[in-house]
Amino acid sequence: MKLSPLARKINRRAVASFFIVQIGTLLVSEFFSQMYNPSRNVDFGGRVLLALNPKLLVFVLVICTGTGFLIRAYLKPLWRELETAEDRREPKNSRRARLIAVRLPWSLIIYNSVLWIFAIILFYFLNGKAMPSGLPFSWVLAIKLTESFAGSLINAFIIDSYLKEPKQLLNITSLNKHERDRFIEKKEIIIPMATGLILITHLAFVSWFFFIRAPDLQGPSSLLTAFVLVGILFEVLVFYIGWLSKKQDTIQFTILDEQILRLASSDSADLNRKVAILNFDETGRITESLNLYIETLQTMITEISQ
Repeated sequence: MKLSPLARKINRRAVASFFIVQIGTLLVSEFFSQMYNPSRNVDFGGRVLLALNPKLLVFVLVICTGTGFLIRAYLKPLWRELETAEDRREPKNSRRARLIAVRLPWSLIIYNSVLWIFAIILFYFLNGKAMPSGLPFSWVLAIKLTESFAGSLINAFIIDSYLKEPKQLLNITSLNKHERDRFIEKKEIIIPMATGLILITHLAFVSWFFFIRAPDLQGPSSLLTAFVLVGILFEVLVFYIGWLSKKQDTIQFTILDEQILRLASSDSADLNRKVAILNFDETGRITESLNLYIETLQTMITEISQ
């Protein structure tokens, strides 16, 4: 199947986003883990070098490369549907394309979480039931999972924003019963939960480090500085995820606002033009209600003119 320029562009962006976020998550995670690793008696520079684990980087790059093919395969039915003329689209294929748009965020989050769990367990057993960093398995699992969860949220928001134009081209003007985006509906709960888990886990890890560290251990020596560092990272993360979430809502609201302004204008009012649903949540249902209202107006005007 030959992809359209739009499909190729979005595929590239989605894969690049996954790569960048995964590598970024790994680097932050390794830096933090090694910086407060009580089993390594090295100075700051040595801890930074330990964080740049080439084997781990290569492993993540290989995983990301494989994931790139999976992302392309996942989106393929959507591109196939968009390549089909609207009057020739089959209901079954249309439903599948719509579900891809709805389920993408959760698919990314679940896949990413499973991927990190698999990677941690694999490294644990390959290293003789011990983590290469020397840290306890439970701490590594907790840190990596909380950070990967946040990374998954970032990826879900970014890649979902790339699908704005394809969703518009699908021309979704009403929602089916099963088309509810639980991710968007529950993101006000998911975001605080993910960021809160990161804060709790990292503060606990830092506290554990200073509780058991040997007096002559090189490296960080100030608990206050460590708490400030965790706080800064937490604030940056909360701000960025919050900004992505707000941006996602703004896209649908902007389209709604433009249509309402067109309806209010005697020059540009077009009752044949409905609003595309991009968010499958409360905002999407408001959009659907507006489309039903437009349809009712159109019917009333037709009846009056006859």
